[in-house]
Amino acid sequence: MKPITVTEYQPIVAGAGGVPRAAFDALKMMILKSADSQGEVLDFMQLSVRKGIGEVITAKNHVGIIVTKDGTVLEILPKILEEQDDEKSKKHVRDLLLNMLKTLRDNAPFKHMQTAHLNTAKMPLLEIFIRMFINEVSALVKRGLKGGYQTVQQNGCTFKGKLRGLDHIRTNYAHKERCFVEYDSFELNRPENRIIKSTLLFLYRITSDIRIRSDLSKLLFVFDEVDPSSNVEVDFQSVSTMRDMKEYETILNWCRVFLQKESFTPFSGDEIAFSLLFPMETLFESYIASLCRKYVSSDYTLHIQDHQYYLFDDPHKRFRIRPDIVFRGNNDYPTVVMDTKWKKLSTSFPNYGISQADMYQMYVYHKKYNARKVVVIYPKVCDSLDAFEMKTNDNDNVHVSIRFIDLLNDKNNTADQDIVKQRVFNILDNEITGAE
Repeated sequence: MKPITVTEYQPIVAGAGGVPRAAFDALKMMILKSADSQGEVLDFMQLSVRKGIGEVITAKNHVGIIVTKDGTVLEILPKILEEQDDEKSKKHVRDLLLNMLKTLRDNAPFKHMQTAHLNTAKMPLLEIFIRMFINEVSALVKRGLKGGYQTVQQNGCTFKGKLRGLDHIRTNYAHKERCFVEYDSFELNRPENRIIKSTLLFLYRITSDIRIRSDLSKLLFVFDEVDPSSNVEVDFQSVSTMRDMKEYETILNWCRVFLQKESFTPFSGDEIAFSLLFPMETLFESYIASLCRKYVSSDYTLHIQDHQYYLFDDPHKRFRIRPDIVFRGNNDYPTVVMDTKWKKLSTSFPNYGISQADMYQMYVYHKKYNARKVVVIYPKVCDSLDAFEMKTNDNDNVHVSIRFIDLLNDKNNTADQDIVKQRVFNILDNEITGAE
């Protein structure tokens, strides 16, 4: 079944022009049942009713993949262009999303993705992720799977290892031809390999791509001596952290994504076979921050998600503030705070659509960090958006700069990371090293 591709805030309906009714009902139940660990409803998709259409589902600032139990694959892409319905624009936006995912830190496997050899123009996200996993496992198989010694107790006619005297007497009193022994056996059936096999089996069930299924079958043949994991959580807790298992690290991170459904947006319910959803606010911040790391000079110290200050300090520290990016000047260089906002602004909205709450937030950043200025970066979605400045005329001297970053190449809307990098550098040069 061909994946159904939509963008943020694009309405999803059931039936003709939308998703199958069974898939729509599954998404609906997912929304109704979704809640975080504190019981709060997760606001990543919205269910509403529109006149003349009926029930409509929209993804709210979240992108990624959802696979329903009936086999429907829903791919949600960022809303970058005003019009991105053709396959060419979808390919470019998908490439941009992959570049953003590569900047995620911690244990996410996406930072190791190598997509240059893949035809991403014709591959949906799910197939790209599965192909990355297959490539990692194939490389491991070429190097050789890691095994380990396991203690085996056996009652049989062959003597091997050492005799377990009490067990032998109790078990073989009437069978002198047997011996109860214990020995160490070198086995591939260790937790890491069981997890990988379970992932291979899971991916075989959720994909309909013939070539991917063929490659998964070949790998499953290699893992024939390995049992599927009977308890994934226990096996993950038993994973070895020894240095000789380092080559398993990226593969197991992929396994966590697929088996444990490790998503930035978890949900409850059994209606969905697999999902991987990312908040665009997080991806946008991570992407811009990764480019800032390549810019920072010796005159500044870069801090990502800085958490040095609180809104209130007395009698107790309360309400920690956490700007996305802080360029803290060394010696006499001033501090500049940068924040990213994944919001679509427009000249047709009052104040471009910038929220009052966001500007209150920037005011606090300016005061707490004693910054020269605060720079807010928004994605540029139309040519009518131009940078502008906002300043207070009192003794506060608060200075907020609104800048827009075009995430795609203007000429042909390709996801050229070097071009975006240069645009970010231009913003930094103007805002950090520029004159007051």
